[in-house]
Amino acid sequence: MSDVTKQDKFAQYLGIEILEQKPGYAKVKLPVRTELLNGLDMAHGGVVFSLADYAFAVASNTSERLAVALSAHVTYSKPGRGPYLTAEAREVTSANRTGTYAAEICTKDGELIATFTGVAYYKQIKETP
Repeated sequence: MSDVTKQDKFAQYLGIEILEQKPGYAKVKLPVRTELLNGLDMAHGGVVFSLADYAFAVASNTSERLAVALSAHVTYSKPGRGPYLTAEAREVTSANRTGTYAAEICTKDGELIATFTGVAYYKQIKETP
Protein backbone atom coordinates (compact mmCIF):
# COMPACT_ATOMS: atom_id res chain seq x y z
CA MET A 1 0.00 0.00 0.00
CA SER A 2 1.09 3.51 -0.66
CA ASP A 3 2.56 5.61 2.14
CA VAL A 4 0.05 8.24 1.01
CA THR A 5 -2.92 6.19 2.21
CA LYS A 6 -1.13 5.00 5.38
CA GLN A 7 -0.62 8.64 6.34
CA ASP A 8 -4.18 9.82 5.63
CA LYS A 9 -4.91 11.86 8.73
CA PHE A 10 -8.62 12.30 8.01
CA ALA A 11 -9.14 8.53 7.67
CA GLN A 12 -7.25 8.07 10.95
CA TYR A 13 -9.43 10.73 12.61
CA LEU A 14 -12.60 8.96 11.45
CA GLY A 15 -11.26 5.61 12.67
CA ILE A 16 -11.27 3.84 9.30
CA GLU A 17 -9.44 0.50 9.30
CA ILE A 18 -8.07 -1.25 6.21
CA LEU A 19 -9.30 -4.85 6.17
CA GLU A 20 -7.89 -5.96 2.82
CA GLN A 21 -5.87 -4.46 0.02
CA LYS A 22 -4.31 -5.54 -3.23
CA PRO A 23 -3.65 -3.76 -6.53
CA GLY A 24 -6.94 -2.27 -7.75
CA TYR A 25 -8.91 -3.42 -4.68
CA ALA A 26 -9.52 -2.37 -1.08
CA LYS A 27 -11.94 -3.15 1.71
CA VAL A 28 -12.20 -0.76 4.66
CA LYS A 29 -14.29 -0.60 7.84
CA LEU A 30 -15.61 2.29 9.94
CA PRO A 31 -17.20 2.04 13.39
CA VAL A 32 -20.36 4.17 13.41
CA ARG A 33 -19.78 6.21 16.56
CA THR A 34 -22.34 8.65 17.99
CA GLU A 35 -20.44 11.70 16.74
CA LEU A 36 -20.70 10.39 13.15
CA LEU A 37 -24.52 10.37 13.17
CA ASN A 38 -26.80 12.96 11.62
CA GLY A 39 -30.00 14.30 13.20
CA LEU A 40 -31.90 11.16 12.18
CA ASP A 41 -29.48 8.84 14.05
CA MET A 42 -27.98 7.37 10.88
CA ALA A 43 -24.45 7.71 9.55
CA HIS A 44 -23.99 11.19 8.14
CA GLY A 45 -23.87 11.21 4.33
CA GLY A 46 -20.47 12.88 4.43
CA VAL A 47 -19.15 10.04 6.58
CA VAL A 48 -20.48 7.42 4.16
CA PHE A 49 -18.89 9.33 1.27
CA SER A 50 -15.59 9.63 3.15
CA LEU A 51 -15.52 5.88 3.84
CA ALA A 52 -16.05 5.09 0.15
CA ASP A 53 -13.56 7.76 -0.90
CA TYR A 54 -10.89 6.24 1.33
CA ALA A 55 -11.51 2.75 -0.09
CA PHE A 56 -11.13 4.33 -3.55
CA ALA A 57 -7.86 5.98 -2.47
CA VAL A 58 -6.43 2.73 -1.11
CA ALA A 59 -7.49 0.75 -4.19
CA SER A 60 -6.08 3.29 -6.64
CA ASN A 61 -2.77 3.72 -4.78
CA THR A 62 -1.86 0.04 -4.39
CA SER A 63 0.05 -0.29 -7.64
CA GLU A 64 3.16 1.47 -8.83
CA ARG A 65 1.17 4.67 -9.42
CA LEU A 66 0.42 7.69 -7.26
CA ALA A 67 -3.26 8.54 -7.77
CA VAL A 68 -5.51 11.47 -6.90
CA ALA A 69 -9.25 11.83 -7.47
CA LEU A 70 -10.53 13.61 -10.57
CA SER A 71 -14.19 13.04 -9.76
CA ALA A 72 -16.39 11.09 -7.40
CA HIS A 73 -20.10 10.38 -7.11
CA VAL A 74 -22.17 8.62 -4.47
CA THR A 75 -25.76 7.37 -4.56
CA TYR A 76 -27.41 6.66 -1.22
CA SER A 77 -30.06 3.92 -1.18
CA LYS A 78 -30.67 3.14 2.51
CA PRO A 79 -29.76 4.58 5.92
CA GLY A 80 -26.32 3.74 7.24
CA ARG A 81 -26.61 2.27 10.71
CA GLY A 82 -23.96 0.70 12.96
CA PRO A 83 -22.24 -0.81 14.62
CA TYR A 84 -19.98 -0.44 11.58
CA LEU A 85 -19.99 0.08 7.83
CA THR A 86 -17.66 -1.36 5.20
CA ALA A 87 -16.69 -0.13 1.75
CA GLU A 88 -15.20 -2.28 -1.00
CA ALA A 89 -13.62 -0.52 -3.97
CA ARG A 90 -12.56 -2.20 -7.22
CA GLU A 91 -10.81 -0.98 -10.33
CA VAL A 92 -13.22 -1.10 -13.26
CA THR A 93 -10.96 0.26 -15.99
CA SER A 94 -7.43 1.61 -16.15
CA ALA A 95 -5.66 3.51 -18.90
CA ASN A 96 -2.31 5.24 -19.05
CA ARG A 97 -3.21 8.23 -16.84
CA THR A 98 -6.72 7.50 -15.48
CA GLY A 99 -8.67 4.72 -13.84
CA THR A 100 -12.31 4.24 -12.91
CA TYR A 101 -13.27 2.61 -9.62
CA ALA A 102 -16.57 1.41 -8.18
CA ALA A 103 -17.34 0.91 -4.50
CA GLU A 104 -20.18 -0.57 -2.50
CA ILE A 105 -20.89 0.61 1.04
CA CYS A 106 -22.61 -1.94 3.29
CA THR A 107 -23.82 -2.47 6.84
CA LYS A 108 -22.41 -5.11 9.19
CA ASP A 109 -24.97 -7.54 7.76
CA GLY A 110 -23.91 -6.90 4.17
CA GLU A 111 -26.91 -4.72 3.32
CA LEU A 112 -26.02 -2.29 0.50
CA ILE A 113 -26.61 1.32 1.58
CA ALA A 114 -24.75 3.27 -1.11
CA THR A 115 -22.72 2.98 -4.29
CA PHE A 116 -19.75 5.13 -5.28
CA THR A 117 -17.89 5.78 -8.51
CA GLY A 118 -14.53 7.54 -8.66
CA VAL A 119 -12.13 8.49 -11.42
CA ALA A 120 -8.45 8.58 -10.51
CA TYR A 121 -5.69 10.51 -12.21
CA TYR A 122 -2.32 8.77 -12.01
CA LYS A 123 0.12 11.57 -11.22
CA GLN A 124 3.34 9.62 -11.61
CA ILE A 125 4.91 6.23 -11.67
CA LYS A 126 6.51 5.42 -8.31
CA GLU A 127 10.22 4.86 -8.34
CA THR A 128 11.46 1.48 -7.19
CA PRO A 129 14.81 1.40 -5.36
